[in-house]
Amino acid sequence: MRLKLMQYMRIRLLAMVGVALGIGVLGGVVFAGLPALATNLVSDPGFEASGLGWQKTTNGGRSIVTMEAHSGTQSQQMDVSNQWPRLVYQDVPVTGDSSYDASVWIKTINIDANGATAELIWLDASGLPELFFVPASSVLRTDTIGSIGGTNSWSQVHNNGIVAPAGAVVARFNLTLGPEDDGAGTAWFDDAGLIEVLPAPPLPSPLEDGLVSLWSGDVGASDDYYTNDGILRNGASSVPGRVGQAFAFDGVDDNVEVPFSPTLISPAFSVEAWVNPSSQVSNSTNQSVIFGQTSGALALVVRPGTLGLQVAWMFKSLPGPFVVLLSSSEIPIGSFSHIAGTWDGHMLRLYINGVLDAHLVPGQTPRLGNQCPFNVGGFGDSTGCSGNKQNFHGLIDELRLYDEAIEPARVLAHFQN
Repeated sequence: MRLKLMQYMRIRLLAMVGVALGIGVLGGVVFAGLPALATNLVSDPGFEASGLGWQKTTNGGRSIVTMEAHSGTQSQQMDVSNQWPRLVYQDVPVTGDSSYDASVWIKTINIDANGATAELIWLDASGLPELFFVPASSVLRTDTIGSIGGTNSWSQVHNNGIVAPAGAVVARFNLTLGPEDDGAGTAWFDDAGLIEVLPAPPLPSPLEDGLVSLWSGDVGASDDYYTNDGILRNGASSVPGRVGQAFAFDGVDDNVEVPFSPTLISPAFSVEAWVNPSSQVSNSTNQSVIFGQTSGALALVVRPGTLGLQVAWMFKSLPGPFVVLLSSSEIPIGSFSHIAGTWDGHMLRLYINGVLDAHLVPGQTPRLGNQCPFNVGGFGDSTGCSGNKQNFHGLIDELRLYDEAIEPARVLAHFQN
């Protein structure tokens, strides 16, 4: 027996370096029994196509049979030799440094311990041009999938999470049966599998409570959170801002127009943004728009101050006049400030740099029936929705709209972060 094992190991080594072995090309099939969408890289894994894609050495003792199968109707049978190992293999394209799960089902009758074996031999590209010979230098590593001996009903051997060596382009999937003195015994192989373990997709960012839209200025006027994409008007652009890019406005006629959507209207709401004014407000209305709906539900604006700008948070009430909450402090010209306004259905609150600056209980509610567009940096001239321009000169960054009154702690956290 010891002599036979030495012969077996010698021939296995020859098989590993590919003496008189071919290189196969194959396609992927879906492997029954694996999770949905897991693609088996082994061609004809269950030998139902009579071993399509599998190769054999020339010493016989192997056949596709129909009397034994783990699944389907066929399997690969190998009969023990008293001289030579039996070998069937398939070359499977792989990617170096990727992770793979390998498995095969084996049934044995009267086989020596660990006589029926499955293994993976990882090869680099250096030997691939050769049809019948793979040089030893192209063998990067060998991993055992599993072995079975004795007499056993169908059992699965597997090796999960194998990381392919760097530079591997092919995994040689070997099915072998070692020689034995008595030359008796049989093994069957079925349902071979080599599955690439794809990394789990990154979890989506947690949904921020109440957030409706985020216009960051990083990618044009797109809504980075939902589908309320804006439109850059009259030369509005993006430049480096407080976080990534920011909207840049010339204070003359440019703005971002956000078409009306019911998602932009809610009984409670909040708006926050980083704002960097480039000059004092000097238009005829003494008011410049940060964000708002023309004659509509809400508007966050700036007005002339003494050294800087005052912030105003307002809405058009159901009776008609605007309800206005004016800040008690000013934001500077030439640097970014964080401003936020909230409405909870009862009280207006205005925050500057994370701190509550002013509040008001108006005793009135916003008019929500207006279907005019929303605007950033100034009102446009949409039909029936003229807003006297009120163009802003400066930068607006990380503009967010919520359908709730965000808590003071969140306002402070957004300023600090």
